[in-house]
Amino acid sequence: MLEPEFTALRKRAADLIKKGGLPAKAALVKSVVASKVIANPIKCDLCAQLIKSEDLQYRITFEGKVMSAESRVVHFLCHAAWQLEAAQAEQKKGTAPS
Repeated sequence: MLEPEFTALRKRAADLIKKGGLPAKAALVKSVVASKVIANPIKCDLCAQLIKSEDLQYRITFEGKVMSAESRVVHFLCHAAWQLEAAQAEQKKGTAPS
């Protein structure tokens, strides 16, 4: 993946955080499980592209009722983009862990 593509993923993650589609605090994560897609391809909740059988899917489960859904399924790089944007959002609010 090229840097412009990753930058676009980060922008999408930032937009989802602002709209409440992803939490702005990584601390709200209960678990992250990486696994192969076993059956049909699954749509990534960040980039909306299919997570194919040759890719790993990351299922992020959140503590409590953070959003309308208790978990999200994303690609590895989509997970990384969200982590970076969540950390940046926390830092902007002055809530980043020291």
